[in-house]
Amino acid sequence: MAKIMPSVNPEIMEKLIALGGKPFLKKMLHLFLENSTLKIQEASDGLRQNDYSLAERSFHSIISSAGNIGAERLMSLAREAELSTKKPDHNEVLDRLEKLKKEFELVKTSVEEIQKEYQL
Repeated sequence: MAKIMPSVNPEIMEKLIALGGKPFLKKMLHLFLENSTLKIQEASDGLRQNDYSLAERSFHSIISSAGNIGAERLMSLAREAELSTKKPDHNEVLDRLEKLKKEFELVKTSVEEIQKEYQL
C-alpha cells in the first residue's frame, strides 16, 4: 500500500490499481496533472479577464479531477472557489484561486512521490 501522502488519499491509489493495474494508475495520475494544470491556468485567465463563467467551469473540472485521485482537500478548495464565482467578489475569488494553487503544488508533489514509489 502507498505510504501516507498528505494531499492524496492512499486508498484511492489502491482502488485505481485494483481497477486497472499500474498502467491505469499511471494514466489517471497523468490525466490529473495535465488537466488540473490546464484548468488552473484557465481559471487564472478567466479571472484576469473578469470571465467568471470560465473560472467557474475550470474550478468544476478540477473538482472532478481531484476526486478521481483522492485529492480531497484540493477538491474541497476547488468547490469553494467554484461557489465563490456565483457572487463574484474578485478579491475573494483570487484568494481562493491562490489557496487552490498552493494545494495543487502539494498534490503534485504527492503524485510525483507516488509515481516513484510505484515506478510509473
